[in-house]
Amino acid sequence: MIIEIGKDNLCVGINTFGAELEYIKINNVNILWSRSSLWLEQSPLLFPNIGALKDEYYIYNEKKYQGLVHGFAKRSEFKVEQKTSSEVLLSLGYTSETLAIFPFKFNLLVKYQIINNEVVVSFKVKNLDDKTMYFGLGIHPGFSYQGLLKILGKLELNINDQEYEQIDFDKSFIINTHKENLKTMTFKEMSNKLVNPRTLCYKDLQVIDLKGNSCRIEIKHKMPYTAFWQKVPEGDPQFLCIEAWCGLPDLIDTDHVMENKTTLQPLSPGSIFETNYCIKYINE
Repeated sequence: MIIEIGKDNLCVGINTFGAELEYIKINNVNILWSRSSLWLEQSPLLFPNIGALKDEYYIYNEKKYQGLVHGFAKRSEFKVEQKTSSEVLLSLGYTSETLAIFPFKFNLLVKYQIINNEVVVSFKVKNLDDKTMYFGLGIHPGFSYQGLLKILGKLELNINDQEYEQIDFDKSFIINTHKENLKTMTFKEMSNKLVNPRTLCYKDLQVIDLKGNSCRIEIKHKMPYTAFWQKVPEGDPQFLCIEAWCGLPDLIDTDHVMENKTTLQPLSPGSIFETNYCIKYINE
């Protein structure tokens, strides 16, 4: 089911399956990627893991569990808890099916709000279990080049000029980190950087401006990592994913033991984890 919130100048559609954004319309122009054979998703939620698991499994309490790429939240129907014209609250709880692949009792709450000219996506993870829970959480929105061009007039990533820690991947898995100095660049320049590897991930990069001729779109979040990803067909790129991650994919030399995974977020029994991802349209 698709739920729409907002007004004419800014509205979003949310699919209760996966709690995934279907569209973000600014002045009736959709800036979100629309599904196609190039990429069948638009803005999947990543939970309880980011990316792939090495050898497609992990170990908890000496038991092996099979995992899914980016977890199971994006493959799940969420319950609508509350809805108004400007916000909707969705929830996903544990079931016998989730316990078979993720042995923790949890509740995941995702709230979408329109506040003035801003889309605010808030996350709350509750550990309902009597043991520490280990998880990853993220959001994976793809922004349409065509839609952004209509709104902004040009495609430029305005990034605070400083040194960031970059996560190095061998295909899907972490092999190293190094320091990288980022600066303002065009989407085309970022696209060229994403040829190999296809994912670039930076620690503590939490504000990115998509700068236009007389307006901009500010992306801001409270997660430790920002990742860029795309799929390029023959010809020019069509979208750019600007992701936020709490957690990371597996290390390439992981021992598979969940408690040893420094890439996961630990959450003690009865505790709550909260974070958010915001997209703001600013006229200048």
